[in-house]
Formats: sequence, C-alpha cells, structure tokens
Amino acid sequence: MHPAPTFLNLSYRFWTLIAALDVLLFTFVIMPWGAARLTDYSGGLGPYDVMLSYSPELFYQIAEALGDAGRRFYIGFQLIADTAYPLTYGLFAYFLLTWLCYTAWPERLWFRRIYWIPVVTVVLDFFENGLIVALLWQYPAQHPAWVQLASTMTTLKWVSVMVGSLVVVVLAGAALRRFLVERGQRVDNGG
Repeated sequence: MHPAPTFLNLSYRFWTLIAALDVLLFTFVIMPWGAARLTDYSGGLGPYDVMLSYSPELFYQIAEALGDAGRRFYIGFQLIADTAYPLTYGLFAYFLLTWLCYTAWPERLWFRRIYWIPVVTVVLDFFENGLIVALLWQYPAQHPAWVQLASTMTTLKWVSVMVGSLVVVVLAGAALRRFLVERGQRVDNGG
C-alpha cells in the first residue's frame, strides 16, 4: 500500500469537517430560508438556480413577479450566500473525492483527475449566479440570449452535480469494498 499523501493529516480532516458542517448549514438552513423568501416574493414561482432550466419568458415572468424588493433580495442573496455556498460545497466535494480516491484506489493516480468535477461545478455555479444577478440588475431591460446562457449554465451545473454525486457513490462503494477485503485479510491472518 502506498503511503498516505501528506495532506491526509489532522489539519486535512479538520478542514474537511469544517467544510462538511458548512455544507450542512447552507443546505439545511441558509439556502432553504433564501429559497422560501424568493418563493414568497415571486408568488410561488421560486428561484432560478434550483430549476433544471428556464426560458426567457419564464425568467422575466419570475423577475416581474419578484417586484423591486424581491429582485433586490435576490441580488443580495446571490452575491453573499450563493457565492459562499458553491465555495463551501466545492471544497467539501474536493476533500471528499480526494479521500475516496485515495481510499478506493491509491495506486491509480490517473483516476485522481476527477478532483476537477467540483471545480467545474463551482465555476458553472458562479457563471450562472453572475448572469442571474446581471439580468436582474438590468431589469426591465430584457436580454433573451443572456437568459439562455444563464439557463445553460444552470443545466450544466446540475449535470455536473449529478456526475459528481454518481462518482462519490461509485468511489464510496469501491472504498467500502477495499476496506472489507483488507479487513477480511487481516482477520484471516490473525490480525
């Protein structure tokens, strides 16, 4: 077995734990609160970035329904919470994939390129958020091509999230299998 990378030490575990706690806080407290406020402002239509995609017509229907106060809240929420959240889940996903790759297949260095999945997800989320903020800032001016681009970023973000989730499940299964095999070998050898 290969020695553990130097980052697999206490500080690595500490920062992974901090990132995990932040993800839980954002996922179960901050983001639902913001989504509920935006749903209230929009009369039940909800925020853009939790949809799989949206048309320019739907985008501007929501923008109109939000009203001035709702658009201001959306912009502020996007710039603060929805900037911190992608960084938080991106770091957590990166740490988790690092640990799972090392645990599942420490000898397959080429496989570690999957670390880029959370980076891609974060970049797509930032582009999506930036476009939404710019479009809401310029409202009532309408830019259908930019809405299509924002919707594409939203769709690609969710595809990236799903791919990352699938990779985590596969790696977790491989890591568990490796653990059980090694544990069985230790038991068989009297260890």
